[in-house]
Amino acid sequence: MKLINDTVAVKISITKGIEDNKRVQIASGNLTSADRIIVTGNYGLSDTAYVRIQNELK
Repeated sequence: MKLINDTVAVKISITKGIEDNKRVQIASGNLTSADRIIVTGNYGLSDTAYVRIQNELK
């Protein structure tokens, strides 16, 4: 899912390329390097879901 502002996320279609334990290559999709992507905790959310982002430092 891609954030379109600070509180709304939309589903986008991508094609995955090479994967390893920590990274996934995005082979195709409508993304830019400036886009903010939700990578965890978004399973089952509907399109245009309202979200709250929490930064978790490890």
